[in-house]
Amino acid sequence: MSDVAAEAGVSHQTVSRVLNGTGKVAPETRERILEAIAKLGYRRNSVARALAAKRSGILGVITTTSVNFGPTSTLIAIEVAAREAGYFTGVVAIEDFGAESLTSAIDHFLGLAVEAVVVIAPVVGLAEALDAGEIME
Repeated sequence: MSDVAAEAGVSHQTVSRVLNGTGKVAPETRERILEAIAKLGYRRNSVARALAAKRSGILGVITTTSVNFGPTSTLIAIEVAAREAGYFTGVVAIEDFGAESLTSAIDHFLGLAVEAVVVIAPVVGLAEALDAGEIME
């Protein structure tokens, strides 16, 4: 971002305003910044942004390894909706929904500082265990 600011002849904060769509920036300045972004091939660093915002922007999804239509279509719908809302989706597919497998998957996502975990649970017993708090006590 500092390279973009230098190229456009503006402050780091002005570049941030343009990228985040916040604050007032003169149209000519905005155009210079957008040109500098294109010229330099700038892409946002999601890790740096997550540290600054204290939000990962990641949603974890735990699903079955089955290719059945229901869980698969649910997974696709979650990913599309998350992406449209500005989130990245990480997926863990597990073969069995035992406490050990599920706890391992949740631990994996907690290590990524996910903002939420969605469990596509085509197994009634798993949904009941989650609801009763038997997993991750």
